[in-house]
Amino acid sequence: MATDTETDIDEMLAVIPIDDVVILPPDRERRLVHRVLNLWRSLRPAVGFPSLDDLLVAGWSGLDHHMVVIELPTLGGDPTITHVGRAMAEHVGDLAGKPVRAVPRDTLAGEAIRHYRDVISRRVPITVGGRFVDGQGRPNLFRSTLLPLSNDCRDLTTVACVANGRIAGPDRPAPA
Repeated sequence: MATDTETDIDEMLAVIPIDDVVILPPDRERRLVHRVLNLWRSLRPAVGFPSLDDLLVAGWSGLDHHMVVIELPTLGGDPTITHVGRAMAEHVGDLAGKPVRAVPRDTLAGEAIRHYRDVISRRVPITVGGRFVDGQGRPNLFRSTLLPLSNDCRDLTTVACVANGRIAGPDRPAPA
């Protein structure tokens, strides 16, 4: 039986895919990064952070295609990429197991995770958007949300970044 929280999350993320186009009801948030932020807020404990598992269990299916997960080291060392979603991997390949510094800066993934240190120092989600020029010299527009996560609801152990973007052009709207 679904709890009130599960029902609210299901309703919040309700989408209708038709031929790879997602149609949301008119009263729903359309921007991917804000839907993810709302989900994170609904799962956050009174003190601390939700876990990546909390997000996945709560119905984050499909959103992980737009996600990069950074595991923070416990005893020094470099933060490591543990997951690169399919939409991100199309541009950077599978960087799982590699240090964050291996992510090319001139990609959606590289631009989106650029502020992960701010999430660590501030201990709050950060939403970033803007322009960058990709490795092929094309201007891109993007939006990203970086989320602090924890394996024990207390210590910050993971940063998940969800992003989308598109090549900018005179007749191209900003990413949803």
